[in-house]
Parts: sequence; C-alpha cells; structure tokens
Amino acid sequence: MVKKNLLLGVLFLVILGIFSTCKEEEEDPGPVATCSDGILNQGETQIDCGGPCPACPSITCKVDGADWTSDYTSITAGFFGSVLQIQGGQSLNSSSMLIGYMGLQATGDFPLEAAKYTIGGVNYVMNKYPPGRIIFTDYNTTTKKITGTFEFDAKDTLTGNTVSVTLGVFTNVDYDL
Repeated sequence: MVKKNLLLGVLFLVILGIFSTCKEEEEDPGPVATCSDGILNQGETQIDCGGPCPACPSITCKVDGADWTSDYTSITAGFFGSVLQIQGGQSLNSSSMLIGYMGLQATGDFPLEAAKYTIGGVNYVMNKYPPGRIIFTDYNTTTKKITGTFEFDAKDTLTGNTVSVTLGVFTNVDYDL
C-alpha cells in the first residue's frame, strides 16, 4: 500500500510538472514598426518621416508675401536631362511650384535655370533677367537628399502680371538620378 501511494504521489508530481512547464502561447504583436512600412505609427509626423524617422521633406516660400507650403506627398525631385527639377504642389488652392537647376552637384549659391509658379491654371514663368537663385546648403550625393533656399520673380506671359517668390526653403528632399 505504501508503494502504491508512493507510486501515485510520484506520478502526480510528474503530471503536475508536465503541465506546469507548458507555456501559454503569446499573441503575435504583428510587424515591427519601421521608417519604411508605409504606416503612420511610432510617433511619425507624416508616413515614415518625422518623429523617430528622418525629417519629412518640405517646400515653403512666400508668394507676393503670402505663405505657401507644399503638401508633403507632392514633393518630388529628379534629373530631366541635365536639369535638376524640384517641385511640389498645394491641394488647398490648386497651386504648384517648380524650380530647375543645371550645374554642379554641390553646396553653393547658383542661378536658377528655370522656375514656375502655377495657380488656378495661370503659369507664372521665371524672368530670365535677373535670374532667380538657388542656394544648396546640403547636397548629399550618397543619400540623394538636398536642402537649400530659392527665390525668383515670375510673369504671366499672357497678361504681364507678376509674382515675387521669396524666402523659399526646401528641406530634406529626396532626388532621383
């Protein structure tokens, strides 16, 4: 009887040990948030930028003294032939800004090759004399990001009306070759 009770006690302890070592399945937390997951998360200010991620690209300026800011998602830059074009648009008032530069891929103060401000279907094209200017404060050919300032005067070639684009700033803009 003692052996039987001892055997039952050992068997009980073995069974208890087996059940107590089983782990509960943990819930899968899902994919890990990154700065390239296409989701606004982890404190980002826009999708995959700002907060813990690299700064968001931006283009801002004053058009005849009024603030103008490009929508984050509309900012693009790339080479068309030998001209680097930086552009952005604003959905609020259906306007866009395009600046073109042809020259060294380096920091410095350079004349603009071309520039255009469009609003409500009216195109204001940069005056060639005096030309606008662009200043690259960062031109990183490794990360393909540019930062700098710009300004230009432009004219509607149909009516002769003019606009002055001043205090232009583009920040952390990715460009394609």
